[in-house]
Amino acid sequence: MDANLAAGPDEVARAVGQSRSALYRAFADFGGVARFIRTRRLARMRLLLGRTSDGRRIGQIAFDCGFVSESDASRTFREAFGVTPGEYRSARIGDGATSGERSEIALWWDQMR
Repeated sequence: MDANLAAGPDEVARAVGQSRSALYRAFADFGGVARFIRTRRLARMRLLLGRTSDGRRIGQIAFDCGFVSESDASRTFREAFGVTPGEYRSARIGDGATSGERSEIALWWDQMR
């Protein structure tokens, strides 16, 4: 799934040679296939936003992580992590602020790790 985060449950079922119902049973403990895929997309997006060397626009990162739109990714990211992708990226950049003080979001992130 990580190799193709844009894949939905039907594509995953075909790729692993299972029926949709067998796939849904296999992922029941993870909250379902769609939830598992969304979790993987969010994890990848958070990883990419945390890379200071990645200068791509947030919309491009969202698309590359399998989200259908930047607004969908932003809403989902905020629901999962409590901050927007832009706020998260800003905290990453602000992590080494010249004032020596870290942003509240950067401190929150350290606690989450």
